[in-house]
Amino acid sequence: MSWFKELFDREPKPPKFPFLRLEKGEERVIEILDAEPQIVAMKGKKVGILHVRNGARIYRLRINSISLGQRLYDLQMIHGSLKGLKVRIRKPTGEGEDRYWRVEEVE
Repeated sequence: MSWFKELFDREPKPPKFPFLRLEKGEERVIEILDAEPQIVAMKGKKVGILHVRNGARIYRLRINSISLGQRLYDLQMIHGSLKGLKVRIRKPTGEGEDRYWRVEEVE
């Protein structure tokens, strides 16, 4: 039994980390900390949330784009889990042909 549960008679809620925000065309290398996304309701819509590390900080990555979700799903199918993967993600600019998220595994 955790000290929190013994003291307050319930398990603690997980911490709420800030969202990772990327500008259009911005690229970051992140480490994924969860095995798969958690599905949550936000503003009446379902979105996936992954905890990720960028540098020394932990963030939540919101998965609300089919192109981002599909690329992460493909990596999960290849590896069996997303946990521990380091990936380079790039948010599309939305201009011309640049409409899809880029997700590449890095070592």
